[in-house]
Amino acid sequence: PLEASVINFSIGQGEFLATPLQVAYSYALLANNGKRLRPHVIATGDYTRESDHPEPVHLSSTERTAIIEGLWEVANEYGGTAYRADFDPSWNVVGKTGTAENYQGGVDAWFAGFYPRSNPKYAFVSHIEQADGHGGDVAAPIIREMIRMIETENDSIDSTTALAH
Repeated sequence: PLEASVINFSIGQGEFLATPLQVAYSYALLANNGKRLRPHVIATGDYTRESDHPEPVHLSSTERTAIIEGLWEVANEYGGTAYRADFDPSWNVVGKTGTAENYQGGVDAWFAGFYPRSNPKYAFVSHIEQADGHGGDVAAPIIREMIRMIETENDSIDSTTALAH
């Protein structure tokens, strides 16, 4: 029945098929208040280009705020499913863990979201097939290390800029 499907989806259960890029893109939409960006490799240095045919996604300000608050709590509040990944509080990571049954048996671990919470710059997804653990235990720490690398590089760039002036 339809009601069962709605209830299952509301708690993150049921059949749902999405690629990691589609998941990352959905978090980029949330981060950018529905403004669509063209996905591409960040190494090109041009990661803010708008899509050729933007179609806004509409959430009320109240809905968007509530969703982002809940996602922030996942990574930053004691008891959140990604809290044990130990994200630096200054990063203001917003995300959702997931542990999906794999059709081959076993589980896939997910962590997807964006950061920083205010003025987001990066959307991310970590998807580990046949993981030996849950999203918060396996996928979230990978994102923590990726963010640490980005922040370390940004600190280095800031220091170099300060020395150059």
